[in-house]
Amino acid sequence: VPSVAKAYITEFDDQFNNNAFTENTPSPQNLFSSPNGDRIELFFAPDENGTPGNINLSPYSAGSALKEVIKYRTANANESVFYMINQFGMTTELSNALTSASSGSVLVEGWLDVDVQGNLGTLQNDHTCRNWAAFSNVQGHHKVMIFDMDIVAFGSANHTYGSMRDSGGSANVENLLLITDFR
Repeated sequence: VPSVAKAYITEFDDQFNNNAFTENTPSPQNLFSSPNGDRIELFFAPDENGTPGNINLSPYSAGSALKEVIKYRTANANESVFYMINQFGMTTELSNALTSASSGSVLVEGWLDVDVQGNLGTLQNDHTCRNWAAFSNVQGHHKVMIFDMDIVAFGSANHTYGSMRDSGGSANVENLLLITDFR
């Protein structure tokens, strides 16, 4: 979709031409539709310093970080949450969201490679969570979640504090795409 490519170019220009690797610069537009009607949401982080600017955060919380988007989608899944995650180091926030989803009628299954915060045991007690390292000596570097077989979330961000924090302190510069099937 050309408009999504243009948003990435705007972000690249901001970083590489303006040396703006901080959250003080506005993100480009973040809501798009594909030619067949799929909804595309694009987020860059860190960004905005809590001020939405060009970003439409609805239905997410104001000043939303990438973790809030993922937590919202996990909490609002109706049928399923599938994930393949390289690093899972967001203390207990995302782990709690997955546990909460799996305690209801939502099917939760996933792969986890690097367990930074020691969440693997808890996740395995709550739902099917496979330890990537037990099956392969090659590191998995996936960062994808699928919600209700309709929404795919993927991007550069590991599921860690440095990648998905709200604001303040050092953080990685990341992107996250959510694509919702129009059906």
